[in-house]
Amino acid sequence: MTETMTPPKLAKLWGVTPEKVINWIRSGELPAFNAAENPAGRPRYRISREDMETFKARRSVAKRRPIPKPRPLPPPAEEFV
Repeated sequence: MTETMTPPKLAKLWGVTPEKVINWIRSGELPAFNAAENPAGRPRYRISREDMETFKARRSVAKRRPIPKPRPLPPPAEEFV
């Protein structure tokens, strides 16, 4: 069986509120399954390790490309008199 985590534990790990994790689950952004014995009752969400990693990868910020250094100015042109 795969390792799972509850929304409050995941929230603590990621430094967000449990409500934020539940909102991600309800919106479909973070896959989870309901482990409650009674599906009509209060949901007991569980998130698999694979789904957590996929979610993090999708929401990660891409590395910024380094800003290229400006090219040096050409030497001044000679004036002809």
